[in-house]
Amino acid sequence: VLACSDDSAIAAAFSSLGGGASELEASCDGGTCSTALRDSTVSAANTLVTLVNANWPAVSTAAVAADASALASASGTAAISAALQDLSDSAAALGVAVCQSAEHQPAAQFTPSIDAVLLGDSATYTLTVTNEGSVATTYAVTTTLPTGPDYDSLSLDPGESQPVVYNVTPPALGFQLLEATVAATGPDVVGVVSDQASAGLNVVNQFVQITSVTPDPPFVETGVSSTTVSINVANVANLRREVTARTTVLNSGGGTAFTGDTPLTVQPGAPQSYSLQTVNTSGWASGVYTVEVELLDASLALVPDGYGFAPFGVGQALGASHSVNPVVVAPGDVTVTTVITTEILVDTILPDEQPALPPMEPRNVNAGEQWAVTTETGGEAVSITDQQPTSFDLTRRPADEDFDVVTPDPEEPTEELTQEPVEAVLEEEQLEEITPENARQVDALTREEQNGAGFIYGGTWNNISNNRASGGNYYRAQAAGRTVSYDFGGTWVTLGLLGTSISGEAELFLDGASQGVIDLYRREDTSFALTFDGLISATHTISLTVLGTANPKSGDEWVGVDYVDTWDGAALPDGTFEQTDPRVLLSGGWVNINDANASGGSYYRSNSGNAWFYFSGDSFTYNAMTRNDGRTVRLYVDELYLTELELFDWSATPRTYSFQGFGPGLHVVRVSSQ
Repeated sequence: VLACSDDSAIAAAFSSLGGGASELEASCDGGTCSTALRDSTVSAANTLVTLVNANWPAVSTAAVAADASALASASGTAAISAALQDLSDSAAALGVAVCQSAEHQPAAQFTPSIDAVLLGDSATYTLTVTNEGSVATTYAVTTTLPTGPDYDSLSLDPGESQPVVYNVTPPALGFQLLEATVAATGPDVVGVVSDQASAGLNVVNQFVQITSVTPDPPFVETGVSSTTVSINVANVANLRREVTARTTVLNSGGGTAFTGDTPLTVQPGAPQSYSLQTVNTSGWASGVYTVEVELLDASLALVPDGYGFAPFGVGQALGASHSVNPVVVAPGDVTVTTVITTEILVDTILPDEQPALPPMEPRNVNAGEQWAVTTETGGEAVSITDQQPTSFDLTRRPADEDFDVVTPDPEEPTEELTQEPVEAVLEEEQLEEITPENARQVDALTREEQNGAGFIYGGTWNNISNNRASGGNYYRAQAAGRTVSYDFGGTWVTLGLLGTSISGEAELFLDGASQGVIDLYRREDTSFALTFDGLISATHTISLTVLGTANPKSGDEWVGVDYVDTWDGAALPDGTFEQTDPRVLLSGGWVNINDANASGGSYYRSNSGNAWFYFSGDSFTYNAMTRNDGRTVRLYVDELYLTELELFDWSATPRTYSFQGFGPGLHVVRVSSQ
């Protein structure tokens, strides 16, 4: 009987297990070992495990659960007696652990649970430690920070909380993990009584980037008119950010013609467009104006790189003039010619021809270097404005590292129709639909799809087909309280999610400790992932609980689970990898195209898919194919937006893009078709 806890249900569960075990022991001593008593003892043990898990999640019940399972399958007097003894021992140890937790159990939580900071700046985290036990206890606090370990000791009365503040200045770009272990100490503490907390810090070289400012229309005539200003923003830090978007229109002399503020929530994920102000331009003078947009923080200071501008024109679109000839005539019958001329005048304000655009410049390359075009072997030198099909690099490429990752869309050339009296036929592409097979271990990395045996779901979850999802489908649930968990071993895990315009919010847990609320709302269907690194080498559990709440912009509260990636810590081998290699992980919506111009004689294409490729080290090279129906492709590294590339060309041509400066360790590049 458990005498140290005020929880009558748990005390009763221990008592029930003890009584059942005593009756079974007596039965075995009599030589019968009743199977009915065996089964009731197993049932009592499982009830105890359920209650302890619900009320004391920090206490491990694994030994009791395992011994109960062994007893359930035991037969014969000797086997049942041995299994019963094991269960009695583990139940006694569980009672000690519950008592220790009841007296000394700490709780630890970081605030904020995740943040972003520019390289060189500091972030402030508060670790709140609470004594949830019944006696005064001293706790040892061990915190692992990006700058190294930190140690503290706190003495707390029952129910007392105390904050520990950390000012963190991370030394390098990338996602950093803060971890804290709070353990009860002292001669009266038996075993390990502890709690853990973790927080994420995304270290970036910019928070946001305004990729375009668009006045619509870009030109208005003098008189009654208006234009609507919108912006396209890449959320580089990948955290939801509340800003004030200040729209300012300057005339040609630099004077302010308009200014207005718009509250704006910059959403994480893929770059999105946001409508800001409708500007009344009635009565404005003719001329070229400049539309500026600034993203301001809570103190109305400019968010770094949160600035963009675009030209805007006001004028007379159509002008009319007339002339007569001759101007002076003598009296009498004469012929006078009148000529009325109309002229489009817009070109006097905005040019009618825009210069040819270069291939889109990569944005936010972690190396921080300016891109430069270099000559490929056997190719010709080109400039950044040259539109001729050729291969080119965007950064200096290491001599011995080449990665051929999944390539977007090229197209086989077609025969031109001629005037000859013969049948001219357009050659059709042979499309072979690809069925993703991601659920396997490749080298040191393992991906398990949402329908794998390792996932444990609580409540009803629906299977949804979606080309953005890994493997082409994902599971989703809507009702509050629905859960999903995944047990894994090691120090690293990535949880893949799928956000949509009808997605809601879920709370994320790691080993029972809350990591915060995740907002899965995205303006368009978007695959994204959360990674935890630097965990202690042990068995862990990552889980989600559906909250039944949502972003105000969302149309519903669905939560989508896609996959889990785990890594054993070994470096992945370098080399060149075709799109068919098992290292390339795919969503749905990809087809295979045979093309002699492509590396290996074929490539994959999609207009709605994702492809993932994990690599170790500082750099990678992406080989793509252009097409005459080519689209833009976005690259993400470690779920941070890297760049957007234009893959349109009139012919199917290989293009090579190399990137470096990501630092040592494991990285993942995601290719997302647009």
